[in-house]
Amino acid sequence: MGWPLIGKTFEYISKRRRGLTYEFLTERWNKYSSPIFKTSLIGETVVIFSGAKGTKFLFSNDKRLVHVWRRSTIKKIFPKMEKPSSEHSHTLRKLLRSILKIDVRREYIGFINEATKNHLQAYWNCKQVSLSDTAAIYLLNLSCNFFSFKKIKKIQKDMQDIDKGLRSIPINLSGTALNRAIKAARHIQKELEETIRQRRIDLSGHDSSSVMDIMWHLILATNENGQSFFDEDIESNLASLLLGSYSTMQSTVTSIMKYLAEFPDVYESVLKEQNEIAGSFREAMTDFIYEGYLIPKGSKIHWTSDATHKNPNYFPNPGNLDPSRFLKDEVTTYAFIPFG
Repeated sequence: MGWPLIGKTFEYISKRRRGLTYEFLTERWNKYSSPIFKTSLIGETVVIFSGAKGTKFLFSNDKRLVHVWRRSTIKKIFPKMEKPSSEHSHTLRKLLRSILKIDVRREYIGFINEATKNHLQAYWNCKQVSLSDTAAIYLLNLSCNFFSFKKIKKIQKDMQDIDKGLRSIPINLSGTALNRAIKAARHIQKELEETIRQRRIDLSGHDSSSVMDIMWHLILATNENGQSFFDEDIESNLASLLLGSYSTMQSTVTSIMKYLAEFPDVYESVLKEQNEIAGSFREAMTDFIYEGYLIPKGSKIHWTSDATHKNPNYFPNPGNLDPSRFLKDEVTTYAFIPFG
């Protein structure tokens, strides 16, 4: 289980960054002679479910036996995301999904193309760039422009602090990564609240923008009773968008460009290929038994795509870059877990 509080967190993160998550898993599969084992991650005792069967079980029982569990760092940095301020919050999230559905996103293609060209001219006009850093700047600019949020430079450092805080040990003391992240989140929330407040003023003066961005959609929307949504619910959902588009997409874009540069022969055939998600956590809603193991209510459960994507029993030669392996008809159900 490792050291108290820290557990195996550092080892897991270190191997994850080096692409060795499968090594972390196989060491424990061999040790316990089981694809299910307990370990300690980010201050919690976590049950690891491995393989297509385990992933299928978790996905098939979502909101019945398990539900999404957010790490304690997320709860501390963004408490509003964990405890919505009103019953409107669920309706607002459904509305946000409808705003971002595929046929609506097509309307943004021209805007995204123009923003990408501007970014390349501004940040890539040199011989060498830091891909990860510039990808973060690009994605943050793009996300903010989707709801016409102009204070991008003000929150750029805040997003970096939040990203570090989310992956830190959950200790909130002055000077710690978590403490800096909490302060950064408060600053972003304040900036968003001020922007929403100004939009309300513009609306009362009949000065609504001709460009219906995401923020305008949320401000003008009403629930089934005709009531407008609270500003803090709108702010919380916009903050979620920023968070979701920053760290996860930054690593995705960086990884894609890295591997395409290393394997130019594959470049033309992966235009529609998308990178994988590392995995996620669930929490047991009730006691249940899986594969002979009792999983108590409240247990934290983790699944990771590496358990199948890098397992030669599912995909031969997993170390070779071969995007077509996921397109074959004989792929085991729930063995391939694409992003999204």
